[in-house]
Amino acid sequence: NIIAERTLLLPKQHIPDATLERATLLINETLSNINASAKELIAIGVSITAPIDKRTKTIAIPGIMPHWNNFDIISYLQSVFNIPVTLDNDANCCAVWESRTGSVTKTTDFIYINTDDGAGASIMADGKIWRGVTGMAGEIGHIQVDPLGSICACGNRGCLNTFINEERITSLLRVTHGDLTVEDLVRLANEGDPGCRRIIADTAIRIGT
Repeated sequence: NIIAERTLLLPKQHIPDATLERATLLINETLSNINASAKELIAIGVSITAPIDKRTKTIAIPGIMPHWNNFDIISYLQSVFNIPVTLDNDANCCAVWESRTGSVTKTTDFIYINTDDGAGASIMADGKIWRGVTGMAGEIGHIQVDPLGSICACGNRGCLNTFINEERITSLLRVTHGDLTVEDLVRLANEGDPGCRRIIADTAIRIGT
């Protein structure tokens, strides 16, 4: 059960030291709010929106999160709290949650697809995350879907993420709808706007393919 939550919005291009200092502050504030102490912490789990190299426990693709290349998140938090710290990407963390308390509790084999400002997936086989040799199994966002497409943050051309990211899908409506956020797009689609509904449908087809 979730006992308490704290949220802090961060600017783009935020740097590791400052971010983890704030994370530490949030953890301590949360403990204080429930009248607990750091000694009562059992472990810390960190979910991050980037592929993780299971061998080095760092971000696997340089450039995905600028400034975070080779940064040791685990050691930083362990040095502060002196407890076990686990690091994984968001799709894998979501898949574990779904397997325990979500919609797939009765199966041990499934694929979880996560989409926000990009796409990722997690492969659960026999009740365990299938990571592949480097830990990047399921990283569908960096599968090439167009060899002549735009350059991706990972350095490759035409990755799926370049077709479904927020900037691209909202830019397709800029001439007819002006500047939109994804939240605007979804709201208008729910209200029946045909252009917004088309963008969402086309994006879903691209991910499904």
